[in-house]
Amino acid sequence: MRRLNVTRDAAREIVRAGTESPEVAIYETPEAPPPWRPEFDVRPCRLLSAWTQNDAGVWQGRACFIIPETGRPDPSFIFDVYCPAASGRPEGDPYSWRFWAAWRGRWESLQQPVYQRIYVGGSYISAGAYDVELGGYRIDNEGLTHAVVPGDAYSNTKTLYFNRRFFQWIPSTLDIVGKKEISLVGRYETVLTPNGEKQIFVLGTSN
Repeated sequence: MRRLNVTRDAAREIVRAGTESPEVAIYETPEAPPPWRPEFDVRPCRLLSAWTQNDAGVWQGRACFIIPETGRPDPSFIFDVYCPAASGRPEGDPYSWRFWAAWRGRWESLQQPVYQRIYVGGSYISAGAYDVELGGYRIDNEGLTHAVVPGDAYSNTKTLYFNRRFFQWIPSTLDIVGKKEISLVGRYETVLTPNGEKQIFVLGTSN
């Protein structure tokens, strides 16, 4: 067995190397990122007026906030709301339409622009092209679209005429003021049958 001689200075270095340091290493974790928040305020609203265009051509209306906890409108604060993305009248009727609005220096509606065709009355039963004078897509409805007599090559797609020898206008029996209805023209004549005289209805005028 061999002996290892260690000098006093070497022993001190060995002891010092094996001694735990009183210093504590501190690891600083980075701060948690803050929760995401939008750059602007977004709130549910209710429309209080019809949409109108201002002098700049932007659609605007009046609205109030909806209380998130109750879902009820808060009429204590009424403000102007704009719909800059709409190229036509925005959707929604006053006091019933609910939508989201964002604050960007003014309250702006987030709804998408709505493209709605406007239809107006016309004649026959058809939807035509846009009518500049009437301001909408014309709907024609006069009732008759096609009249055909079976076995006859002639057909009528416009006005249906009634022969005045067999048809006439009489006051409406449906109690509609100022209206009339079509009725048959005819007369009763007495004819002799094997069982005696009998009244029959003859269609048409006498001449």
